[in-house]
Amino acid sequence: MTGKERERVIPITTDARTLEQRRKDMVNNLERKQKSASGNLAKVNDKPTRSHNWDDEVNRWIQEAYNRWNEDMGRMARDTFVLVPQCDFDMEPLVPFGMFGPFGHVPSILARMKQQLDSL
Repeated sequence: MTGKERERVIPITTDARTLEQRRKDMVNNLERKQKSASGNLAKVNDKPTRSHNWDDEVNRWIQEAYNRWNEDMGRMARDTFVLVPQCDFDMEPLVPFGMFGPFGHVPSILARMKQQLDSL
């Protein structure tokens, strides 16, 4: 401390009321102020609110999901393409790795790929 600083006294006010009593008083004061400011509290309409038909909403969601699914499946079927190997070396299963084998196996690979795509 440099000597120029002074002690500050902070007054502490205590309230003998309990937390429940203070809350009740606060709510009563707010109600009293609200009534005096606007005259009366706002009236609530007694009309029942329109209930939302959730069945229609759920059916619409399900139909949209089906439509999206069908669109995606159609797009996949339209956008599929034939995969042709660029390099047909080392693709013959009966030829040791690194050896050149007969080139007649490429059509069988393509036929097998077409069969797998058709089965989807």
